[in-house]
Amino acid sequence: AEAFDYEDEAVDGGKERKAPRVGPPPNEPDLFDDSGSLSDTERSQILQAQKQHIRTELDSAHRIAEEPPSFIPPNLPFSSMSVPETILSTLPNGIRVASQETYGQVCTVGVLSNCGSRHETSQNTGVNHLLELLAFQSTENRDAQDITALMDEIGGATFASGSREQMMYCVDVLRPNVEVAMEVMADTILRPRIEEADVEAMKRVIEFQHMDMLPEVKLGEGLQIAGYGSIDGEVQQLGRPHFCPLEALPALNAEVVHNFRRDHLLLPQEMVIAGAGIAHDELVKLAERFFSDIPVENPNQPPSEHRTIDSKYTGGGYQLQTKTIDGFTR
Repeated sequence: AEAFDYEDEAVDGGKERKAPRVGPPPNEPDLFDDSGSLSDTERSQILQAQKQHIRTELDSAHRIAEEPPSFIPPNLPFSSMSVPETILSTLPNGIRVASQETYGQVCTVGVLSNCGSRHETSQNTGVNHLLELLAFQSTENRDAQDITALMDEIGGATFASGSREQMMYCVDVLRPNVEVAMEVMADTILRPRIEEADVEAMKRVIEFQHMDMLPEVKLGEGLQIAGYGSIDGEVQQLGRPHFCPLEALPALNAEVVHNFRRDHLLLPQEMVIAGAGIAHDELVKLAERFFSDIPVENPNQPPSEHRTIDSKYTGGGYQLQTKTIDGFTR
């Protein structure tokens, strides 16, 4: 540690504080040569002695190589690049594929579906919130721990986001590993292993979320419900809650989740597979490989005009009173 020793000096009858003297405390060795008293030879000798006792070289697994690793593709020359533009294609089963080449080393791929809490009913309120929490958990081919380990291995990150009108699954990954990422994403969307134990675990998560939910979030939820109030006693789609109410948890189970997925999530004409940092032809091939087996027609699907119904702004009021942990009102 360094010590700063101030010395006062009398100047014209007063005292002027001199600049601090940097150095070790009195009677302590000057280990870092703060005083600059060592010669170049002495410094070199001390450095060599330290190297004998302190390891200063990285092991081979973490050593910085002179050449980039082979799994990182080389950057394209400027002459081979074009201005990024969004390209759109449609698969035979109706899924749209959109991409934009950004020429980066990281690729982002995702699946969006017109499936949200607006499509819930009074019998399955909160199932969309539950479905979001169950994303990238165990599938028919991998356990949740295996998916996490695989993402760590390929340098990927997964996330899912649900809203009133859309559900999104997304993976950020290094460009050479996009095929593995698409396979994992297809697994979690098309072949999730959702069992009662998984649903009960996520219901506990929802309970914890309500305990920590900020007042601003509850305010936004209340504004939405008040803005799209009931008409003739019927709850409008956009007036349904986005976050699962605690009182709705007992009605949710694995069967409810599977039915909601089947009827609203897995509709190819309502799905978009999007990618940034990937060539369009490559994304189309991967989409065909992993998502072309979704059938065009779903016998359980309600007619489109009855599935998504326009909501009308009504205005109104909404009041929520909840207990706080400390008993204070906010």
